[in-house]
Amino acid sequence: MGCEVARLASSFGQSVALVEATREGLPLAAPTGWISKALRHGAIELGTPDGSIRVPWERIEKEYIQPTAERAFAMTQEQMHLTNSTINYKDSGGYCLVGETTASTSKTSSEADNDYSATTTAKISFLKGNAEFDGPQRIKLNCGGDVDSFVESDTIFLSTGSVGTRVPGLPWNDERADGWLYDSHTIQNIGRLPHHVLIQGGGLIGVEYAFILRRLGANVTIILREDVLLSGKGVDDDIRLAIQGRLRKAGVDVHFDDGDISKVTLPSSPGGQGSVVLTRSGKTIKCDALASMVGRSGTAKPLDLPSGGLPPPTSSGHILVVPTTMRVRPSSSSFVHAPRVWAIGDVAKNSAISPTGLLSTGIAQAHLAVQSAFPDEWSEFMAEGGGGRILGNVGFDAFPPSAIWIEDGVGMVGLSENNASATIPKGDWATVTVHFNDTLKSCVQPRPEDEMLKMVFQKSTGRILGVHIFGAGAAEMIHHASSLVNNPIENTIWHVVKSVPPAVTYAEVLMKACQRAVDVIHGN
Repeated sequence: MGCEVARLASSFGQSVALVEATREGLPLAAPTGWISKALRHGAIELGTPDGSIRVPWERIEKEYIQPTAERAFAMTQEQMHLTNSTINYKDSGGYCLVGETTASTSKTSSEADNDYSATTTAKISFLKGNAEFDGPQRIKLNCGGDVDSFVESDTIFLSTGSVGTRVPGLPWNDERADGWLYDSHTIQNIGRLPHHVLIQGGGLIGVEYAFILRRLGANVTIILREDVLLSGKGVDDDIRLAIQGRLRKAGVDVHFDDGDISKVTLPSSPGGQGSVVLTRSGKTIKCDALASMVGRSGTAKPLDLPSGGLPPPTSSGHILVVPTTMRVRPSSSSFVHAPRVWAIGDVAKNSAISPTGLLSTGIAQAHLAVQSAFPDEWSEFMAEGGGGRILGNVGFDAFPPSAIWIEDGVGMVGLSENNASATIPKGDWATVTVHFNDTLKSCVQPRPEDEMLKMVFQKSTGRILGVHIFGAGAAEMIHHASSLVNNPIENTIWHVVKSVPPAVTYAEVLMKACQRAVDVIHGN
């Protein structure tokens, strides 16, 4: 998200300092969980759904993780036009400049009858170091030198992300747990394929890694406090049931309502087997890796927000923002003299854009924050080519399309059935489901029986309230549905039924869903 803010702001002619504490300060325009995406790709290509083949970890590292990292860094440097990737220590002592780029932006303006063009130059400086506030609009930067450096700016964006929440009571600080106990962040560095991994938590990351490690050949057990998987993640109930069925078919053992651990026995030697005792059932489960993935915590506490004239973060390390602008709420009730600071991504809390914790949501928040910070520049930017003259200040989409990389894939946007029941008057909403095997293309290329599209709609208006897809290509298909959900006046079920998708494609599922919705409205 930080790279996206830098890209947008520099396109407006703003000079940007982008601070990164890891990777020697080099920017990476990729999500924190990019490693799991590389693992998933390797697991699909080399493994089997039931884990009947153990894939050598060295092959996954060499053929998938390392090349993915190299391509991601190269792509980022090309996108950011980073011209110098060596570390240069300036005379200021600890000031660490990794690289910088200069971009020219041309603007065309009109005053009265005179048109003129102007070119502005914006610089992005890439800095390495740990940052914290040293006053309003002033950041102290420590990058390992003898002297701290300082960056001052009229506008500051915070996109520090999140780390795995660590359950109290687990032996996080015991040396014997190294290489055996992981959280949702450190699991990326596991560096081996366990024989039996126990995953605590049934959220997005836990379920994603359960499928990955099972395909690679590990035995996998999930324990969770809830009675359903993916609780509170915006995933529709029918999609959750399909995912649960896939886990069961793959041989993953799931223990619902039994996610707390009362006793841990650590391995007697590195790489060995330990065990846990479950609090509710008293069951003992042996495993050579325990991955506790029970959520994410914000990373705002080291930023020293009060020194910047801002309220302290929440107990979970998050920053409270104004929902429709992403601006950090000031200590006082007035924004008149408040610091110009915005927070986006996993570190922000209270955003009007949902669901939380996903990359697409974070990028949408970045766009909203930049639009709020630079409204005039944003309007000019949108006006180039006539777009702004039509749209004006375009606002934001409350429901960006989201992809969840679980098994074949999940794509979702808008309200789930549960959301609709809580927000839409009773009797004025309904759902329809179309399986991919209901399409013409499935006659040629059949799909698994559980792959489907589910649509939530409003009966009185024909508005498409939500679309949820499970199956191969779901992430690629959901963007079209997003335009329908976020533009309800111009895109109802009536608009879709008169459209014609490309012949013999799975895009037919959306049209069929809208046709069935019309039948529901007509009582057929």
